[in-house]
Amino acid sequence: MKALCSLNFVSGNFSTIYLSSVIIRNSEGLLAGIGDAVD
Repeated sequence: MKALCSLNFVSGNFSTIYLSSVIIRNSEGLLAGIGDAVD
């Protein structure tokens, strides 16, 4: 039961990390687009 719980925790962390990396990548593109628009 404990192993299943830790596995669930790891997969939950992985999806959170993945989501935040996707959001960061998208926001970098958005910032670059804003920078180009300002220039």
